[in-house]
Amino acid sequence: MIQKYIAIAGFSLFSFVASAQIVGLTSAKVNSFTASPIGKHYAELEPSYGSNISSSTWDGDGNLIDNQGPDETELGSGMCIRSAYALTDQLEVACMVPTTVDGANFSLKYFLGGDDKNGFGLITGIKVPMGNKTFSKDQRTLDEAMAFGLGTIYSRAFSETFSLDINLQYYDYLHSTIENHKSDLYLYADIGKYFADGQYQFLNGIGYATQSFEVENSNVFSWYPGFSIEVNPNLLFVMNLQWDLFGKNAPKTFGFGFAATMTIPKP
Repeated sequence: MIQKYIAIAGFSLFSFVASAQIVGLTSAKVNSFTASPIGKHYAELEPSYGSNISSSTWDGDGNLIDNQGPDETELGSGMCIRSAYALTDQLEVACMVPTTVDGANFSLKYFLGGDDKNGFGLITGIKVPMGNKTFSKDQRTLDEAMAFGLGTIYSRAFSETFSLDINLQYYDYLHSTIENHKSDLYLYADIGKYFADGQYQFLNGIGYATQSFEVENSNVFSWYPGFSIEVNPNLLFVMNLQWDLFGKNAPKTFGFGFAATMTIPKP
């Protein structure tokens, strides 16, 4: 099976689904990680850029309502730097930090095993607040609260050029927040189809995110189309979109993401 690795595009870090989740690990598509790590003692370095826009919000009944007032349209943009390294054939570690350096995500992936067509893995991660600021320990915002996540991976190779990755993640906040945010649940499923001898790959993904609060919960279902281009064996460009399709108590966003993945082989 043709196996190339990319990271999730950075724009999702600035949207509804990005309060806290496991990020930074190697992937072959958009949001879902692959069960197996990169080659032993190989590393990746990746800058990514993302932007999204929102002018409407779903209410508690799932009805779409236009934003009103001075914040009629909301625009969010940012950049991140990601790095991953395979300690063994089964274990990979990763870190992702925004260029604002106001937080960091540290992640780990363990390959449970599989066969030529199926693979299984476990993932875990922690979000650590950073930056230069003063805050109250009793009145933390989401950006000021630590969070810890666990998840599972299933990968399926239907052929040499066509494959599927599915990830399920649960994230829990280690501090109470002024938003009364309790926990998050994410489900991603991505398919990829290589063509032109593996130089290009069509990507198509869906994602469901639900966030638990003390009073009302939020959820959103999104579509992530995209494609990747192999510039050379050690450089990959990835571009994809985010299109929120339906939800409750959440903004409807449209976003774009770009990532440049550089592979650093073992000396």
